[in-house]
Amino acid sequence: MNFPQFSLKKRGTGLMLASLALVFLFTGCGNPAGATGGPVSYTPGVGQVLIRLIEAPGNIAPSLNALPAWELYGDGTLLYQSQGTSSDKLLQTQLQPADIAHILDVVVNQDAFFADTKSLYGRLIPDVGHMVLTVHANKRQKTVSLFDEEGVPSEDQHMFSILHFLQSYQPASSHPYAAPGAVVLVRPYARSTTSVVSWPYPDISLQEVAAQECQILAGQGACAATSDPTGYFPIYGKRGADLLNMVESGKLSLARQEGESYVVLAWQLLPDNLVVQPDGKQWVETFGFNGGRWPLLPVLATWDIRSQNRRLKGVVVVKRALFKWMSQVASTGGKSTPLASRCHGWREDRCGVCFPPVAHMLAVPGNLVLALMDLHHVPSARSSASALRLSPTRGPGLGPRLLSCPVISQTLYCVLSPLYCNV
Repeated sequence: MNFPQFSLKKRGTGLMLASLALVFLFTGCGNPAGATGGPVSYTPGVGQVLIRLIEAPGNIAPSLNALPAWELYGDGTLLYQSQGTSSDKLLQTQLQPADIAHILDVVVNQDAFFADTKSLYGRLIPDVGHMVLTVHANKRQKTVSLFDEEGVPSEDQHMFSILHFLQSYQPASSHPYAAPGAVVLVRPYARSTTSVVSWPYPDISLQEVAAQECQILAGQGACAATSDPTGYFPIYGKRGADLLNMVESGKLSLARQEGESYVVLAWQLLPDNLVVQPDGKQWVETFGFNGGRWPLLPVLATWDIRSQNRRLKGVVVVKRALFKWMSQVASTGGKSTPLASRCHGWREDRCGVCFPPVAHMLAVPGNLVLALMDLHHVPSARSSASALRLSPTRGPGLGPRLLSCPVISQTLYCVLSPLYCNV
């Protein structure tokens, strides 16, 4: 049977046109803004930042900011500052996986955050702040700066659509963010003023905190050489919350300690600040002219140990004086006698104080007890509760307070050592 030739030609032409249409559809169009792609992958987990929107301040002193305007974490935690209010306090809510998927779909697929490689959008205005937007999704990370929206070309408008979408996403179920503590930034204040209050935490040396944070504001060349690490100092738990309240209410902006005045800035610790990174450190990132990424200092830092040693020196002085007085009573009945003539075979230490052998043996556990009891003043590196404290909320119990008293400790020596007291 013979088939007409024209029908075969028409069929071949139709197949070719259909094939070309499919090629253009899948290879020529890409994923433009407004198109919807597949599900967006992300890293779940506490403290894993998925989207961060934060303001980088302009020409102010100091020019840094650490509190996000809007921030979403991999576990569904959402922190944001309420629009239309002057307060910068953070609100918190918990999103479901479906909510996270919707937000990432709008940002990554519909508004095509990763569509180009530009990092600056909008009209740049000198000395004026801008918004910084960071997205971690689909195994990619990108950070862009958003300036003035006026006169933005149409190909850049998708970034400002993301900005408006995030700023308007504020669930009604939010509540105030309960921060695990505060980040403290301290710098010396040389000018005289009457609006200075006493620093409420004597175990924290503002001088040494300011020395460790000097490079953050002044740069390495303007700071004294030190072997101590550089970074931000944290105060955890209730003390951190109390400090935040004092700073936010204006009760504590200038603080005085040991005759010196300091400017004290404080802001809330964020969930990502508590995540230990692969380098073993916890990091704080700030934005602005003085912004940067600095490690969070451990609570048991070198300066903290030194401050504890200074307090222990006073205990040692009292102990030595008490030992000397008791040795006089034991050997002479309280009469004043040259020390060398009344040792009577007792050991004399390098300070010139006589001790019976049993006193030397008791001094070892005594010093150990005092050292351990003194640890209740040193906060734990992981918790706001203090080490060896019987009640974290109400302070040390009666036992630790009594044993940390040098006089009572030495009295126990007397009871346990008749040879030492000789009464």
